[in-house]
Amino acid sequence: MSDKKQFKTYPAGKVCEVLQTLNYPLQDFGAYVRTKALYRGGDSPNTLKVWKDSGWCKDYAEDKGFSLYDLVAKTIGTTNPKTILEIINCEKQPAIYSPRPKFLMAKTYDPKCLERLLPNYSFYEKKKISAETQKLYKMGYATKDQMFRRLTFPVFDEHRQIVGFSGRHIYWTEESTFPKWKHIGRKETWIYPYNLWLDNSEIKESFDSAPEIFLVESNGDSMALTENRIYNHLITFGKEVSATVLAFLVKRDPQFVTIVGNRDENNEGQIGAVRALIKLSSVFPVDMLRIKLPTLNDLGEMQENGENLLDWQKNGAILSKPEILEIINKHREKFNADKLAKFLKKYEP
Repeated sequence: MSDKKQFKTYPAGKVCEVLQTLNYPLQDFGAYVRTKALYRGGDSPNTLKVWKDSGWCKDYAEDKGFSLYDLVAKTIGTTNPKTILEIINCEKQPAIYSPRPKFLMAKTYDPKCLERLLPNYSFYEKKKISAETQKLYKMGYATKDQMFRRLTFPVFDEHRQIVGFSGRHIYWTEESTFPKWKHIGRKETWIYPYNLWLDNSEIKESFDSAPEIFLVESNGDSMALTENRIYNHLITFGKEVSATVLAFLVKRDPQFVTIVGNRDENNEGQIGAVRALIKLSSVFPVDMLRIKLPTLNDLGEMQENGENLLDWQKNGAILSKPEILEIINKHREKFNADKLAKFLKKYEP
């Protein structure tokens, strides 16, 4: 089923006008635009999809759909119909509304909810991830509710409280209409799996003493590294590096930060890795930032196929400056022009 729903039809340009009034940066894709989920503090530029004709919105990070009316209400923090409709229906140049500043307290979950997860380790055991490694993640199979049929990983904060979940659907295929991964909670605030290691002194010490921190995209990458006792890594849950992860890295001050981009067919993994490099370069010297690609599609696939991840960690090829510049030149339209210009001033020879 399509995730597009027709609530009403808006005049041409009206939906974009409303979004721009609310200070949403827009990327035009013809019938729809993509933007940040500003109403919840999201920083990914593609998370929110809005159709131009109907105003129907889809937040892919939270897997939720809602109307343009609801988007306006969420953004300015009001349920007053008069105020909301004033913004939507205004025919003259409207006053600019900025999202109301919010102090967002992360929702926490009762640890007893983990008792409902079944200890099903066979899915990842077939990918050569041992049950012992999977148990470190306190993960299990959900048989109901939002994570139904997903292998579910609880996410903890620095106080050992559960603040979210990440779930991999075990029946997902390339033809599926549902997402492979689903996240519950404010993933932009997660420091994972580091906070998971706080009660394991050996693993925490291994992380804390490492001169390098790897940034990987998903739980599968993380478990592949952990299976090989490579604990010094963080998951970005996608291709964006959150402000929380950035602040954590600044505080840790490692010798190197190594971004691991996937080798996918459309080069999105490599492009995402370069974007992360550009963002990190705003606070770190470029000579401490590196991009290292897996030999296969991702680290999980390397583990499944018997590749030596310890050897990859030590001797894997790091993208050279010419290779990074080649990615930028081939896909320049994929990068923010202003940020790219600032980056190239200090990066190009």
